[in-house]
Amino acid sequence: MESEDTIRTSFNGLEIKQTHDYIAIQVEKYIEKIVANHEWESETSSKKPKAPLSETLAKEIIESGKGPLSKSPEAMALQNEMGFS
Repeated sequence: MESEDTIRTSFNGLEIKQTHDYIAIQVEKYIEKIVANHEWESETSSKKPKAPLSETLAKEIIESGKGPLSKSPEAMALQNEMGFS
């Protein structure tokens, strides 16, 4: 077992570089191990990013309004109904 004052070069699969001025942590090999462990090597991603919400749902949210005005009776009733105080 290493003593506490020994300069480390790895920890839990992370590569550590300690100098007088800084400590660098490299995670490339760690991430590669995680990917391999979860069998994600064959996963592919779309080159075109997808929206987090469908266009239909986003449109419904926008068109549904912004809700009651703050401190209005409707807002206070909604706040109480949802369990906020």
